Amino acid sequence: MTLQHDDAHQDLVARLADAAHQVEIGPAPCQAIVSEGRRRQRRRRVTTVAAVLVAACATGVAVTSLQDTADRSGKVGPASRTPAPLAPHTQELATGRADGVPWSVSVDVWEPAKNEAGAARLYAAMNDREFPDTERGGGYPYRDLLDEGWFFARARTGDKNWFPSDGPLPVKPTSRGHVESTWVRLKGEGADSWLVFGHTAPDVRGVVCTWSNGATTKVQPPVLHTIKGTDSRFFVVPVPKGGGPKSATATPECRSNS
Repeated sequence: MTLQHDDAHQDLVARLADAAHQVEIGPAPCQAIVSEGRRRQRRRRVTTVAAVLVAACATGVAVTSLQDTADRSGKVGPASRTPAPLAPHTQELATGRADGVPWSVSVDVWEPAKNEAGAARLYAAMNDREFPDTERGGGYPYRDLLDEGWFFARARTGDKNWFPSDGPLPVKPTSRGHVESTWVRLKGEGADSWLVFGHTAPDVRGVVCTWSNGATTKVQPPVLHTIKGTDSRFFVVPVPKGGGPKSATATPECRSNS
């Protein structure tokens, strides 16, 4: 019995050995396992990014739709721009010295308004920068400022300044050859002299002023100024000694010679 058992055992061992020789054992599939893991990780990332993009797009569409609806309804919208402050075109017309005291005359030209809201803003700006006048522009709602600008002549002697003249500047002047002038007295700090400030229609190319002593002064460009904001022309001329006004109500005799 023992011999038979040993023979059977040896026969089994021999068969197992033959079977083992027929089996090919390859390397462990580590690389394949790693590659599969990476593919799954990338797939999860792509899925996450796609979900985020979908959510963002949905939010953007909702916000845009809300904005469009708000714009159409007029209840919500971007803040309107504040209009720029109004300012005149300013130009110095003449400078000099009277009895050793320096003087100057300049003019501010305000352009006409473009609409009624602009007329109200123009009226307020002129009142603030120049001087108030409730009748300027025809009074409230100042519709005259749609058809006419305004000028302000400003005189200075030493540390004093005042407005010897102001008035409307029609967009379409109807009077040809028109000349309007006023006396400007330079008085203060020892100065006591006269000037004449004037403005003319656009077609005037020259002015002649006749003084109370019989003398005359011709005014031509560049003393006859053109200023941005209007087609009217402006001038300032010194009055010779003894040529000032004979009375408080007298006006300068300045006329067109063109």
